[in-house]
Amino acid sequence: MSIINASPTVRNCHFENNAGGGIFCGQYGAAPLIDACTFRGHPWSAINCGDSAPTITNCLITDNESAEPGAGIFLFESDATISNCTIVNNSAVYGAGGIYCMFSSATVVNCVMRGNLPTEMSGGGTTATYCNIEGGEPGEGNIDADPLFVDPDNYNFRIGPGSPCIDAGDNYAVPDDVDADLDGNPRFVDDPATVDTGNGEPPIVDMGAYEFQGESCPADLNGDGIVDIDDLFQVLSAWGSCDECPEDINEDGTVDIDDIFAVLASWGPCP
Repeated sequence: MSIINASPTVRNCHFENNAGGGIFCGQYGAAPLIDACTFRGHPWSAINCGDSAPTITNCLITDNESAEPGAGIFLFESDATISNCTIVNNSAVYGAGGIYCMFSSATVVNCVMRGNLPTEMSGGGTTATYCNIEGGEPGEGNIDADPLFVDPDNYNFRIGPGSPCIDAGDNYAVPDDVDADLDGNPRFVDDPATVDTGNGEPPIVDMGAYEFQGESCPADLNGDGIVDIDDLFQVLSAWGSCDECPEDINEDGTVDIDDIFAVLASWGPCP
């Protein structure tokens, strides 16, 4: 997709395996809102913006590669706001695999950045706050901790129970017209089991593209809002003794037939 001298809203789109990348925006101050989109498997920058002012929020950017810096996001003479994105496992030949700024600035807030090579972000002009960035990054509210993704090997980058990303973001960084996460679930959901470490009046927004929806539906093990066959398979894969594992739904120390019954009893959309 090319956005030239325009400021559209691009929402709920999936970009995968395109030869020229996912989105190019440029010229004359293009200022698109890119919300709740996924970018995967491009041999170039997933998002490449020049002479632009994009707002990028609630996006999952993963497994993109580039012969130039910025396999995830490349900015040239641009001013970007990047919030509540999960940017993981992108690789560039040099520079940053996640976000690269050239004569640009980027305000990065409430994001999770892990596994981007050769580094998470670079090029100058970036400021990060209330982010989970591998290797650490100076800035208020930033952490470097395992985000406890539900199933990253199968591209499930939702955050699971106990994740340090829960209730750890900055409420004031969420765009005014954005009230849902990448799954379409509500933002600003409090997890009573987590101490608020973010900024703002509770409930505090989570870091990353997905908002943890709480424990009201414990059988929804992958956090997608539906109890279905994927959750049943997750119980089977953890069969046997366990220590505080989420698949032990009845918390008796063993994943067994009782946990299968708990999944079946909750089958369907979570309340």
